[in-house]
Formats: sequence, structure tokens, C-alpha cells
Amino acid sequence: VLIALTVAILGASWWATRSTLGDVVHSFLPALLLPVLFNTIGPIIDCVSPRRWDPTFSALDASVFGTAASHWHHAFGRPWWLTDFTYVMYVSYYALPLVLGIILYQKGKRRQFEELVFTVVACFYLTYVGYLFFPTVGPRVPTEAETTLLGGGTISQVVRAFLHFAERTTTDAFPSGHTGVALVCLFLGWRMLPSLRLPLVLVVAGIIFTTVYLHYHYVVDVVAGAVLGVLTPYCARGLRQLLEPRLVRRWVTQLLSYQR
Repeated sequence: VLIALTVAILGASWWATRSTLGDVVHSFLPALLLPVLFNTIGPIIDCVSPRRWDPTFSALDASVFGTAASHWHHAFGRPWWLTDFTYVMYVSYYALPLVLGIILYQKGKRRQFEELVFTVVACFYLTYVGYLFFPTVGPRVPTEAETTLLGGGTISQVVRAFLHFAERTTTDAFPSGHTGVALVCLFLGWRMLPSLRLPLVLVVAGIIFTTVYLHYHYVVDVVAGAVLGVLTPYCARGLRQLLEPRLVRRWVTQLLSYQR
């Protein structure tokens, strides 16, 4: 799989310089590669980090946040329509950075588009690092009990079936990637697309609400994801400057000259 990902990246880079379609494919390739990479790291986590941190984070939730998670789980009495709505919001997390990217690309804001892509991808990678060092399943409800304990209607059932198929890595609770990536999108979208500020706030708030409401995360996961989402744009800015192609080429040239 990793070899296939490498070939796809190199092929898209080559194609991007030769056609408009190639540039589009190269620009939006992370939207296809990240889900594949996410499902690939599951077996790696199982081999490298057999320990599960659920007892630690569950106890931390209880000691720091008390009954906050319980109240969150039963917010507004859990009517079926709210559960359906929250499942829609939960999967909107996948569409949010893609929609922002499409808008920036169509508006010709290439510099801002590249900043968005780099920062969002960096946030995803940092969450994967968290999964590797702190593999946590989270307070998930057993599949056979989801309908009874989580409720919802047809929409909830369809989304749950999709998630069981699409999200094969289940040790992905700490930190909350939904929270981190959503806040990164809010941070960048607030500055880059001011006309969308209100919709962004509502969507991001909805995404964060679903994380605990649907039993995917402990509250501590959400807090860690929020910290990650706030810090990533600042860290990514400096990292992107360090990885600027001309600077990297200069470093490589100097290294080769030194070795000679």
C-alpha cells in the first residue's frame, strides 16, 4: 500500500506540470490518500503499540470532568432526529476541508489553497502520531447495541454502516482528529473566506459536539484535539517555510558539496 501511495504521489506530481487536469488531481490528491493512509496505520499500531490507553483516559475524564461526558451523551434527551443530525455532522468532517479547498481553488487563491492543504494534512499526520503513541479505542458502543443505545433513524443506520466500512482503524480516539481538523478549518477559513464565517462556526461546533455525543471520544480526547487544532496552523507555517522547495534544494546542494 505504501508503495502504491508513493507511486501515486510521484505520478500526480509529474502529471501536474503537463495539464490542467493533472494539476487538479495533484492538488486534491490528499483527499484520496489520507483515508487510505488512515486505514493502513491500524495494523501498524497493533504491532507497535499493543497497550490501550482507555483505562487511563476514562479515569482522567472522571477525575477532571466529572459527569460532563454523561450529560453530553444524553444531551436534550437524545431524540432520534438529533442523533440523525449529529451523524450527518460527524461525516461532514470529511467534506469540510475539501469544500474549503474547492472554493479557494476556484477563486484562484492558490497561495491560500496550498496553505490550507499543507496545514490540514499536517494536522492529520499529527493525529496519526497520537494514535501511534496513545492508541485508544474510546467509549465506543458495541456494534450490536448501537441502535438501542445511540438511537436515531434511517440516516443514523446508513452512516453507521458507512463508518464501519470506511473507518477500519479503531484506535483513533486520542487526540480527536474531528476536533483538531475542524478547528484548523475554522482558523484558516475565518481568515481566508470571511463571508463563510457564520456557517463555518456552526458546522465546526456541530462536528465537535458529535465527538462525545456519539460515543467516539472521551472529553480529554476533545481537549487534546482542540489544543492540536489551535497550535497546528502556527507550527505548520514555520514548517512550510523550512520545507520551501528552493530552500530544500539549497540544503541538498550544500550537503552533497560537503560530502564531496
